Amino acid sequence: MDDWHTTFGAAAPKLRAYAAMLSERAKEMNLTAITDPRDVFVKHFADSATLLPLLAELFPGVVRLIDVGTGAGFPGLALKLMNPAINVTLLDSRGKRLAFLDEVIAELGVSGARTLNARAEEAGRIRSHREKYDAAVARAVSGLAGLAELCLPFVRVGGVFIAMKGADDETSAGASAIRSLGGNLEKVVRVTLPKDVKGESAARSLVTVRKVRETGKEYPREYAKIAKNPL
Repeated sequence: MDDWHTTFGAAAPKLRAYAAMLSERAKEMNLTAITDPRDVFVKHFADSATLLPLLAELFPGVVRLIDVGTGAGFPGLALKLMNPAINVTLLDSRGKRLAFLDEVIAELGVSGARTLNARAEEAGRIRSHREKYDAAVARAVSGLAGLAELCLPFVRVGGVFIAMKGADDETSAGASAIRSLGGNLEKVVRVTLPKDVKGESAARSLVTVRKVRETGKEYPREYAKIAKNPL
């Protein structure tokens, strides 16, 4: 697929290898429902790449990043392969998915990438991870308020949380929660993905939240409370 080299340049060979491993193991390990080659390119890799200009603008040098709820490694591992200066932690509660990512990391000889098997609300209270990252990113269907509560505890003061949302950025519903958690809504970047296998182009909103003060020790709450009573 010519789009791989055109879009990703020198990173294309490793990204192709990652995509091949993903396609081979997707059903066996319940990694992703997206298996068409064009959709894998668009909805996983090109989607992840939308973060690159924003991260480069925010952090010109090495950036310590945590991908919260990484799943099959998106966007975190894809970003790492596209920009080796990113030092990434891939967080997920499902060990089987992380075992796959460990295989990919080993097979492709990636340094500066590690997996963390834990629930986000638990890992956010671990001293070695709490407020230690320049950036936290999440590509999830959860509401912005809930994502902010799970992700902002990982971010150092001065760092950012970036939520990858759809056409509805949910900022009006999440603004109060963001403030309560020590964040400040900085900007929303609108992007459009390339056409998928159906010829459709999806809209994406990259919601950028700056961490302006430490998150209160009472956060994050247990996930059941976050889901039932969002801030």
